[in-house]
Amino acid sequence: MKRHFFWALGYVAIAILFISYLPSQRIWTVLWGADLWLIMGLMTLNYSCWWKTLILTLALSLGAFILWDMLNLEALLILVLNVLEAYLIAFFFKQHFNFERTLSQPSYLVKCLLLFVFFPSLLLGLLGAQWVSVVSSLSFTTLLLGWFEGSLITLLTGLPVVLLCTQGGKLNVLKTYHYDDLLWAGGVGLLTVCSALFSWFAFAVLTVVSLALCAVFRGFKSLSVAGFILAVGVAFLLSIDTGQEQNDVQTTLSILFVVIAGYCNALIICMYELINKRSLVEIQAVDNNYKHTFELSPIMLVTLNDHGRILHISDGFTKCLGYRREHLLNKPITNYMTEHSASLIHHMGLSGGAKFTIEEMVLLSKSNKKITCLLQADVFNANESGAHTLCFFQDISERQQLAQELSKEKELLEVTLSSIGDGVICTDVNSHVTYMNPVAEAILAKLTNEVAGLPFQEVMPLFNEDTLQPIENLTDYCMGNHQTLGLPELTCVKNHLGLTFAIQDSISPIYGKDGQIMGSVMVFQDVTESRMMSRKMNHLAHHDALTGLPNRLLLQDRLIQACKRARRCKHQFALVFIDLDKFKKINDSLGHDYGDLLLKQVAERLAGCVRACDTVSRMGGDEFVLLLDAIEDKRHVRKVIKKVLISTTGEYELKGIQLDVSLSAGIAIYPDDGDNAETLMKHADTAMYRAKKVAKTDFQFYSARLDHEAELRVEIESAINKGIENEEFLPYYQPIVNALSFELEKVEMLARWQQSDQLVMPAQFISIAEDANSITKLSQQLLHQALPQFAKWLLVKPSLIMSINISVLQLSEANFTKQFVELVGEFGVPTKNIEIEVTESSLVSNIESMQKTLLQLQEMGFAIAIDDFGTGFSSLNYLKHLAFDTIKVDQSFVSDISGGKNNGDLAIVIVNMAQSLHVNCVAEGVENAMQAKVLAACGCQQLQGYFFSQALSAQATTELIEQGKTINTIARIK
Repeated sequence: MKRHFFWALGYVAIAILFISYLPSQRIWTVLWGADLWLIMGLMTLNYSCWWKTLILTLALSLGAFILWDMLNLEALLILVLNVLEAYLIAFFFKQHFNFERTLSQPSYLVKCLLLFVFFPSLLLGLLGAQWVSVVSSLSFTTLLLGWFEGSLITLLTGLPVVLLCTQGGKLNVLKTYHYDDLLWAGGVGLLTVCSALFSWFAFAVLTVVSLALCAVFRGFKSLSVAGFILAVGVAFLLSIDTGQEQNDVQTTLSILFVVIAGYCNALIICMYELINKRSLVEIQAVDNNYKHTFELSPIMLVTLNDHGRILHISDGFTKCLGYRREHLLNKPITNYMTEHSASLIHHMGLSGGAKFTIEEMVLLSKSNKKITCLLQADVFNANESGAHTLCFFQDISERQQLAQELSKEKELLEVTLSSIGDGVICTDVNSHVTYMNPVAEAILAKLTNEVAGLPFQEVMPLFNEDTLQPIENLTDYCMGNHQTLGLPELTCVKNHLGLTFAIQDSISPIYGKDGQIMGSVMVFQDVTESRMMSRKMNHLAHHDALTGLPNRLLLQDRLIQACKRARRCKHQFALVFIDLDKFKKINDSLGHDYGDLLLKQVAERLAGCVRACDTVSRMGGDEFVLLLDAIEDKRHVRKVIKKVLISTTGEYELKGIQLDVSLSAGIAIYPDDGDNAETLMKHADTAMYRAKKVAKTDFQFYSARLDHEAELRVEIESAINKGIENEEFLPYYQPIVNALSFELEKVEMLARWQQSDQLVMPAQFISIAEDANSITKLSQQLLHQALPQFAKWLLVKPSLIMSINISVLQLSEANFTKQFVELVGEFGVPTKNIEIEVTESSLVSNIESMQKTLLQLQEMGFAIAIDDFGTGFSSLNYLKHLAFDTIKVDQSFVSDISGGKNNGDLAIVIVNMAQSLHVNCVAEGVENAMQAKVLAACGCQQLQGYFFSQALSAQATTELIEQGKTINTIARIK
């Protein structure tokens, strides 16, 4: 607020000062000083706060008029009009004036003075002169002349000073004008004003000349001050010349016109002088900048004269060639080129009048390195004295190398795409084919140039192999969703020759460097063979390789689905386990080829006996399973099973051999015998094993009793393991006598299980122990008891032999021979006194693995006996592959000896066979004297059976050996 008050008070003070000391008729003339003061104040203040200054100014003016009665009414009116005039002039200059523009447009300042000063001041002058002439005695002409003398002249000359001092919105007089400027301007102004005292003509001439000289020699600052001093002086002289008559108006106007014309002329001269100086500076700056920019440019630039010599050179060129600037200047450019490049530039012409380009220009560096460049030249300043050529060299060595590498990469890419085993087909953004590699061309039977531009769907019609539905818009969807798509399963393509290929892989969008999609690429493989193989493998994974029937895996899945379907539809179905009776013996005697052929024929008969909705499956070996869906009751199942067994049981012809085959079946019913696949499988299997054990029965339905038997078997297995731990198993010995003298020659070690006060026979636990893999531990326990006892018996009867039954499981163990020899040797028993018995059935089923083991035992001195001879259903071919010492005739053949003519023929045949093979023969199960007599008569060497003795404990056997008598003279021990 202080600043506003300062400028307002100053304006009123200046106005009252001039009005008080000058004649009242010159008021209009002298108020110019107050106008300049107020304009200067407004120019230094914020535009939005000007109203405060104006209000203060008007208020102070009115206050001075009322308090001191120093102003008359016309003076107050003129004062208010001057305030308005100052405001308008300041407003226009503040809003629209650009001081920098005056330096480039000399007429701009003059135009602004006319628009922003002359016209507003003239308008207010005319209006004020009219108003004041009404309220006062002053004439309109006098008032208008006073305006012209004061406001217009002084404002026109004073405003440049104000504008210079108020640049930036602050008053900076001392910073704007220097001492030299003020001294020169003051001298010019005073000299000119003083000349008016002598002659107005001299004043006019001197005004024009002095202002022009000031503009030329000192510039705008001095001119503005000089013009202002001159205007002030003239206005002062005119205002104090009170004796001037009315007829001197023309003279006054002429003087004022001379001042304005001289000042405007000098102002224009000054502006043009400033422009010339500024142009020279700018030209010099441009030249320096050009030279500086040219020389410091990292680009390879060279300026040549019409003789091809270097005038200017950039740092980029010197750095590239490796020379110093001084070494290159004024030297022919061809000195630093190859001969071929020099001839090219001469041929194009350095002094020509047009642009020219040389694609490959080879420069030579200081180190004699060749630099391949692109030359672009332009001839300029062509005149009589010659022309200059601007040469722009662009090092394209790396670009050429890159182009070569890109060419190699492109070639490599083409070779790679041509070499890979996958098909590649590319499209543009419109899904039109642009490229195919040779694999794709081979599959589609079309070349790239034949299909380029065609729609992808037309070139590669994809469809689903199962539904035959077309697969469309893959490329559009891939590019539209910006994602890689895998081809749907079972995708196929048919080429124009009608050939169908199964394919798989993916299709992806192709992106450019800017991230925009350029097209799509499909990479695919011909999987026709692999898909066929996959189907075949899938079939093999779910079907039996031998019979083609569903295997265990597929049966399990169908059984689970059958349970779900039966639960939902509330119906029953049956699961039937079928097993071939004595298939192992058939397979071992005839060979695996015959066994496989038999399984195939059985599978065919089974498949022909059931409905299409039923399932026939082979579980493995000789086991088959029937899944009979949606049955009514057990009667229906019984009827179906009888039909199946009738069709499959009976004679089979296998390569000319007739076989009689029987089957056993076990049946479980859903949901009576189980409501899930696992339970049904278990119960059907249990029923099948029961059917094999029950005589005169070929199939069995599952019952809870069968589960009880299975549980009982598990209990027995557990009891056997516990009995081994508690050493409950004991060796018993059955005598084997000479068939003629009845003298004791051998004892066969037999197992007994002592359970509390009950002695369990081996038939109740040996097979179970073998199935539970406990037979080895059981045998070890018996041998550890029998061998030390047998060693004591040898002291009494050195020729005694102990026959030991060895399971095939034991003989199959890798370390059996070594462990058995060590065990026998541990108790000092000679190997010649040990005979190892092996059943014929186990021997013929493992002939290959047993042959080597038995031979090793024989080489160590052990005797080998074949037990249950004649029951193995073998072809007896194995006899020529094995070395054995004894054949034991099975008791089933001995029991047939009853004294009749043809009774016991098989036993006698076996005895005769043993004689022909020169091996010992032992008959088992001799129960009467007649059997002993017949066997001895036909040549059987040794006899064994209840006729002579049952199996004895160790103590009873010891007593028998110590008596040393023949068996028939001793009371039989029960």
